[in-house]
Amino acid sequence: MNSIDVDEVPLMGEGCELPLSFDIGARAYCQDGQCGKLVRLVVNPVTEDVTDLIIEKGFLQKHDRVIPISAVKSTTDAEIHLAMESHSLSDFPEFREVEFRVPSSGWDSSRHKAEHVRYWMTPYGVGVSALSVVPTARRRFNEGVAYGSKVIGRGTKVHSLRGGVGKVDHVLVDCAEGHITHLVVKRNLLAEYHTVPVEMIQSVEDDGVTLSVSRDQVLALPRYYPRD
Repeated sequence: MNSIDVDEVPLMGEGCELPLSFDIGARAYCQDGQCGKLVRLVVNPVTEDVTDLIIEKGFLQKHDRVIPISAVKSTTDAEIHLAMESHSLSDFPEFREVEFRVPSSGWDSSRHKAEHVRYWMTPYGVGVSALSVVPTARRRFNEGVAYGSKVIGRGTKVHSLRGGVGKVDHVLVDCAEGHITHLVVKRNLLAEYHTVPVEMIQSVEDDGVTLSVSRDQVLALPRYYPRD
């Protein structure tokens, strides 16, 4: 059971300026002091809502934790304030990225079995590899978040209709509903940021965000200037 009393938690962003700014990498503060750092956001790709924050493990906790966005009191470009005590973080799910391998698409299992191995000749006779010859593809699964949710962080690539345009730096979220309103995209190594409205987002995946516009259209969008 989470130790937060729902009746005592204010509405997300109560008293904030619209929209909330989630600066990935911002320091997270609980009611009793700093309690971690925001490293990722969990997004429902269908509704484009931010559902949870992933707070990085630190001195006070041994695991990254998935914290519901309803626990957010306010944000700035450098800080996120949560309506909970630091010890309450351990009541929430742990976040883990689990990698595994599956047979590659098109692999004909009727002709070959996974236990088949490679053989090769050595000066001492026939050598046997301990590795399977079955071609595999790497997959990643996020533990601690709802099935089908996508996890994005600082550095998540942003693709236009014709190639990359930069990486995610901020996510701007509507206070009342939790909807993404804009992505703030940093252009590679340049200290140049562009504000991309949600209407231009075509899809959100763990490994990247795809836009429905060209690179030139992104570069023509309003610039974003982070506050100190």
